[in-house]
Amino acid sequence: QEFEQNFIQSFTTIIPRLKYVWDNTSWAFTHPVAGSRFYMKYRTSPGINKKSLTFHSATVDGRKYFKLFNGISFASRFFCGTNWGKDAQKFRLGGVPWLFSSDRYRSYSSSINAEELYFSEYIMPIRGFHLSEKSGKNVFLGNLEFRLPFLIYYFPAIKYLGQINGVIFTDFGVTWDSDFPAFSDKSNWENNRDDPGWLMSYGFGPRFFFLGYPWQLDYSWQYNPH
Repeated sequence: QEFEQNFIQSFTTIIPRLKYVWDNTSWAFTHPVAGSRFYMKYRTSPGINKKSLTFHSATVDGRKYFKLFNGISFASRFFCGTNWGKDAQKFRLGGVPWLFSSDRYRSYSSSINAEELYFSEYIMPIRGFHLSEKSGKNVFLGNLEFRLPFLIYYFPAIKYLGQINGVIFTDFGVTWDSDFPAFSDKSNWENNRDDPGWLMSYGFGPRFFFLGYPWQLDYSWQYNPH
């Protein structure tokens, strides 16, 4: 009986996607310092049978890098996307997986179904928040980083620790379904799990190589203008 119930609730779907990428960035060892990166992506589930999901998704990701002076650069990224269709999925906006990630650091409703869990797109980072903190059929995300050679001119490289760089950053984003959440409305900034609304954070962190691997540490704080 359990097998029969699981079989009745199963489905089959196919999700092709089309993506256009444009990139003319120039790099400084571990990160871009000048130029632009851009992509547009279309994803669809056409509904190949009665049990298939039917939805469409379009996303745009644009990044711009500005080389300043003495190894200092500024990076910006803006991402937006929309879902539509009979079984329109949701974007899930929040933080990033980290070294000690576990279920404790994930935010999602206990009533989420398998389709929404596995076919939603996870949009990140809003550093300082849990994974999947906000969700909606539409999303906008912005990331700004001021990248600088932290201590690089004052201390030589150590045997197992490469030269240290650092970033100062701010992240902000919003999700919504039909009506766009007003920035000035206090209720749109409440930390209600899995609801549409705004998120914002700021912070800093070092970037370095340790034992031949790249590492990054971020210290971030949530920001609520209300």
